[in-house]
Amino acid sequence: MDVLESVNKVLSPLQEFTDALSGERYVSVSYLKPVLHLFNETILAEGENDTQLTKDMKTTILTYLNEKYSDPGTDDLLDMASLLDPRFKTTYIRDEKVDESKARAVEEIKSLLTEQQADTGGTSSALQRPVAAAEPEVKKKQGSSTAQSRATLSDEETIKVELRSYLQAVEVDSDTDPLEWWKCHQANFPRVAKLARKYLYSCHQCPI
Repeated sequence: MDVLESVNKVLSPLQEFTDALSGERYVSVSYLKPVLHLFNETILAEGENDTQLTKDMKTTILTYLNEKYSDPGTDDLLDMASLLDPRFKTTYIRDEKVDESKARAVEEIKSLLTEQQADTGGTSSALQRPVAAAEPEVKKKQGSSTAQSRATLSDEETIKVELRSYLQAVEVDSDTDPLEWWKCHQANFPRVAKLARKYLYSCHQCPI
């Protein structure tokens, strides 16, 4: 009887989260970081009244889950998905990886916009900037690389500002559908929305 109680105590709380992560209509990948955090800090944390069997089972499950998602590539993927989910943003990203994740988001957005520009054969609306007055021909030749660097920097700074605005936006409820949230707010954060589409939407669900 003690064995059954120990097993039930460990496995019962996992049912709800298993259902949430296996639902086809939900964004599961961005939910993994919060769930792993909850497992480690609460659901599968050792309790004072736990039997040795319960403790052993919790340790075994946690070890398996943490190792399963410990691969650097997988961890980066989960961090980015979490960053782009308006419910979580940087909450479940390790402090030492927050700046790295932001920088990677900026670079990926730049890449997506460049690809869009190449596909359309012109300048993406998200990359358009006011054109400075024409400079003398000699100055153009001498400073062409500098001008290009300034343009690139301007694009990058614009992306950084938009990403910062998104991260500082009002927090949303935990039961908010992130896909619906992005449909409503893509006009506010058009560049970040492109990256959200990459990480949060399947190909047949892309409304942005």
